[in-house]
Parts: sequence; structure tokens; C-alpha cells
Amino acid sequence: MKAVTYTSFGTATDVLTFHTDVPEPTLPPPAAADAPSSPPTVLLRVHAVALNPVDWKRISGALRPFFPSPSPAAPLIPCMDVAGVVTATSSATPAFPVGTRVFGCIWGGGMAEVVDAPESALAAIPPGVSFVDAAAVPLACLTVLQCLRRLTEQVGDAAASPPLPIPSLLVTSGAGGTGSFALQLAKRVFGVPRVVTTVSAAKAELASSLGADECIDYKKTTIGAALRGDDDRRVAAGLDLVGDIPGVLGGVTPGGAVVGIAGPFQADQMGPWCPNGVPLYLRLVLWAMCVPVNVAAAVARVRWSSLLLTSRGDELAEVAGWMAEGKVKPLVDSVHEGLEAHADAFGVLMGGHATGKVVVRVVPEEA
Repeated sequence: MKAVTYTSFGTATDVLTFHTDVPEPTLPPPAAADAPSSPPTVLLRVHAVALNPVDWKRISGALRPFFPSPSPAAPLIPCMDVAGVVTATSSATPAFPVGTRVFGCIWGGGMAEVVDAPESALAAIPPGVSFVDAAAVPLACLTVLQCLRRLTEQVGDAAASPPLPIPSLLVTSGAGGTGSFALQLAKRVFGVPRVVTTVSAAKAELASSLGADECIDYKKTTIGAALRGDDDRRVAAGLDLVGDIPGVLGGVTPGGAVVGIAGPFQADQMGPWCPNGVPLYLRLVLWAMCVPVNVAAAVARVRWSSLLLTSRGDELAEVAGWMAEGKVKPLVDSVHEGLEAHADAFGVLMGGHATGKVVVRVVPEEA
């Protein structure tokens, strides 16, 4: 099959190579009668694959303690967000029969014509949604969804009926691939009365159309300066998407909460990447990286936590429902045609100024 692989760590645009003779993945063999059954797996004919910052960070080696290392004898295929059609399944009673259009966030291997995927990480693509739009959704939207649910538990009232929303929310980088989902979910799904975001002046109108009530031009001022002032307009909760939790803390009221997805990461939140536990040496490293944030949060009297996505098909099915209702629509920056265009796609992603998601279309869409 056609696929993009890498055999060593490095810059994505340098180490990724396109091949036409990569072996296709296969389904696991049936378990013996007396052996425990393995979770259902499917094979997908990939129609579109979306890129995320974690993809180029894995390729660079920055995340080598958490993910497999490549080698010439064991090349790796990048990318986690896929959309395609089921071509085979290991289950006798599949949730997604052959021919079903599905999307999901998997562990890796997405930049190929065929990929194997756990059934539990997938959901059916809603009618009328393209493969490109579907591929752009899973990792970013699910991460935001899990963050907002945590913040609702911390500063809203998730137990109320109906649940009381977060009173006010700050989202950094609201015009980015992840931030665009945060604004839509916060306003259209979670019903947050006041949503504030940081964007450049050129993207303020876009952010407002996605759900932002107020925009802070990060090129001209800081969050703290914009929200404190004489008329204290700080928010109850913050969602940090860029790795600047101390900066976000300046805009959150005492007693509020902040969740960050771009670092630093707390050892007790590393479960999705360390299912067998975090080694002691890594715990110490993570603890040291968190110390400045711990101090800043204590001074601000704000709770903070990090979050790594747990890919769940049931939550993605919820997202699919919101997509069908028109509440959630991915913001796509660019679509690159064919796996051969991988270098251009990663170049756009790594440039750091994409407005929305970067997607590679593997199979042309039918008219």
C-alpha cells in the first residue's frame, strides 16, 4: 500500500518519506477458545487524515519516553486522526459493519491507505459530512470536550439538572484548530454565557462567529492586563491551548480553575500515554516542570490541571450528533491532495499560523 513513514527522529519535513510498497496491516488472528477475546478491531480504507501538533512532536523525538521509536527495521507511520470506510472487522457482531463510514483518533499509522483501528475509538460519520471534515475533528474536539467537562465539574454544577454551565471561560488561541472547537462547544453545547479568547485582530471576526463574546489581541496586551483593570472582568475558568498556564492564571478569579493541554503535564494525568504507570525518573522531571505553575497557581488561588486525551468512540458519537445538528463544524485551514503532499502539509502545520486544521485527502471525494 501507499504510506508515509519515518525511520529516525527529526524534522517532519526532512525525515518523512513516501512509499508505494508498505505492507498492509492485518486483523489479529481469532483467539483460542480458552483464551480471553481481544477488543474488536477493524481495517479502514483511509480517505482523509488530519495533522496535529502531537504528530510532528512524536516525529521529532520530543515525546520519545511515551511513544515507540522508529528504526530502519521498524519504520513508523505518523498521524492519529483518520476518516475512512471499514473494509474488514474482527468482530462477529461488529458495531461498524464493512462499508460503514467512520472516523476516530487512533494511536498512530493514519498516513497510509489502510490502517487498523480499535472499534472503541471510532464513531460513524454523520450523513452529509465529508471525509475531510470528519478527519479534522477527533483529537482536537474530543480533547476540548473532556476539558470542558472537567471545568464544568470544577466551577459549574455538573450534578444539577440541567447542568449549570461554566459562568465564564477564557480560551487561548481561539482561531486555531483546537481553539475553534473550544469556542463552538463552549457556546453552542455547554451554554457558557461569556466566552473570551485570545486572537490577533485579523482573526477577531472569525473568533466571534465561532462563539467568542470578547476577543483579546494577544499581540497588543496580556490576558491579565486585559481582564483585570479597574473593572475586574476576570473569568471563572481558563482553557490553555498554547502552553502558557501562568499567563492564563492572570485572567482567572480566585477560586477558579484552569486546564491546560500543551504542558507542563502532571504525572498523575499521564495515564493515556503511560498506561503501565509513570517511571520514577519521569515523575521527577514532570514534577520539576510543574513547580513554576504550581507556585503561580497558589499565588493566584486558582486550581490547575493538565489533560491528555483518552480517545473514546462513545464521546465521538456525541460529537457526531452535534455535527449533524450544525452545532460543531471543523475549521479547515488547508487540504493537501494525496499522501505525496505530506511535506507541504507538515510545513503548514509547523509554520504555527494555520487557521484551523491541516488535512491530507488520501482518496478524492466522490461528487
